[in-house]
Amino acid sequence: MKKTFYTILACTAILSGCRDTMLTENGTGILTFNLNCNQEEYSDKVIGVKSGDEGTSAVDINEFEVIINSSTGSYTKSFLYKDVPSMLELSAGSYTVSAHSPNINSGMAAWNSPEYAGSKTFEVAVGKISTVDLACSLSNMKVSINCSDKFLNELSDFVITVSQETSSLTWQRQEVIDSKAGYFPVAPLTVFVSGTRAIDNSTATVTFKITNVAAKDHHVINIDATTTGSSKFELSIDTTTNDKNVEITVPGFDQNPVPDPDPENPEIPDVAEAPSMVWAANPDFETVTIAEEMDVNIVVKAPGKIKEFKVTVSENFAEMVGAMGAVDGEMDLINNETIIGNLEDMLPTGDQLLNQTEVNFSLSGLVPLIGAVGNPGEDYTFTLYVQDALGQSLTKVCKFYNPAE
Repeated sequence: MKKTFYTILACTAILSGCRDTMLTENGTGILTFNLNCNQEEYSDKVIGVKSGDEGTSAVDINEFEVIINSSTGSYTKSFLYKDVPSMLELSAGSYTVSAHSPNINSGMAAWNSPEYAGSKTFEVAVGKISTVDLACSLSNMKVSINCSDKFLNELSDFVITVSQETSSLTWQRQEVIDSKAGYFPVAPLTVFVSGTRAIDNSTATVTFKITNVAAKDHHVINIDATTTGSSKFELSIDTTTNDKNVEITVPGFDQNPVPDPDPENPEIPDVAEAPSMVWAANPDFETVTIAEEMDVNIVVKAPGKIKEFKVTVSENFAEMVGAMGAVDGEMDLINNETIIGNLEDMLPTGDQLLNQTEVNFSLSGLVPLIGAVGNPGEDYTFTLYVQDALGQSLTKVCKFYNPAE
């Protein structure tokens, strides 16, 4: 598909002679712009699994947003590709043109939503026509779930949740059978699998993290169930991937760290304000209905430095967090190594809390799990407890309602 920006300055040979004069005198040029969408496949990250073509043929390039910016910041213009004007004259100089598919996901996970983007710099010269060809390519990631026949036959029910910090998607039996694919922004993924064995209602869970991610990745997750006894079984994830040269930067370490003079005994003020918790989206901590996308971002402040941080869930969610390592529904996010290992990509844990004076504590990725595994029509509570090094403490209760089907 092609559209051209140009100025119609002549209809006859006489008026054509005026065209060059106007371009030169005004210090302007003309841009010819070609936009196309490179609808290649995502790159499979698991050996032996064939990628499908679901989703790519439905992209409508006419709905792409096109943005032109000058390098000096003096000019900016945006329009949908279908609405691009037939006449556009630009002052001579350096520009960047970018385009992207409709941002329908707003940076969140979604079903059947491949995204495309691209940008390019170009020059406009006085009295000349500049031609720019811009190709938009895939800019997000795709996730598919494959379950073995043994897994599907042996389990009466199961939930497979793939999550990031602020959003998640859940596959149950029908989504797996339908080979439903999810699409995610480029960020690490956490895979949580919970299953119930049909023969005796025994349960098992497994958590797996995918940190090596990039645009165009297609993460194909193969899940199996293995019987280990008359009343026990295990879940496993095939993590075999294609060889790929990737530079990995481990977050959390400054290039030139400044060590604490005494890491075992950080300096603590003699007097400090008591801890506080602010939930901007819900200042009064009222009951909130559970949905796939939620804003449960709570700013925790403890000028006296956080010493303890625990989250206790209601009894109807205790079994689920118990599978992650919680004890009697209580998640000790600083001292429980099992909880830290399972939830460190979903909640602040460990050193992200200990001795901190301010933490953005988000439950936005954990609470939506209740919608898939919880009981419809019930309330679920998360009791947050923080204590600082001075012994000052604060407790806040976050209450969520799981709507009836």
